[in-house]
Amino acid sequence: MGSAWLFDVLFRRAPVITWAAAGELPAGFRLVEQFAVLPSWAGRSYMVSLAARRGAASALTSYNGLRLVRRRPPRQLLGLGLRTGLAQPLLGAKIDIGVAVSAADDEVASALIGEHLGQLFGRQVVIAFGGGSGPYRKPVLQVFGADGMPLGYVKI
Repeated sequence: MGSAWLFDVLFRRAPVITWAAAGELPAGFRLVEQFAVLPSWAGRSYMVSLAARRGAASALTSYNGLRLVRRRPPRQLLGLGLRTGLAQPLLGAKIDIGVAVSAADDEVASALIGEHLGQLFGRQVVIAFGGGSGPYRKPVLQVFGADGMPLGYVKI
């Protein structure tokens, strides 16, 4: 997966957190979040948290005016599918985020970027990010409320 480096940057910062293909977390880790890996253009991928339907849908449908016209309808359709819950079983690649079963709550809160951002924004958040390769790659997260409200961007 060409976006593996992104998951390493975001979810391997502490020994209490790891990521793996859906259903393949190592023993001793429990599932806390799942991301859909959506194909994009030119070998890039777009990852969106499936933590909240409305937030996931907004990650795909917000800012559509900035996208090429031919890319808007598929994103709108997939966004509708995410909002209704119909798309989740049909999504191809998914990534599970896990935390060590033995980890204390404060360790988990400080290790998970979504938990940290949720504390900063004072609400549950959904994050989405694009990924590709190249020498100037920098993760930029889109942050949405669970209700779908855009909250901001975070450059890592």
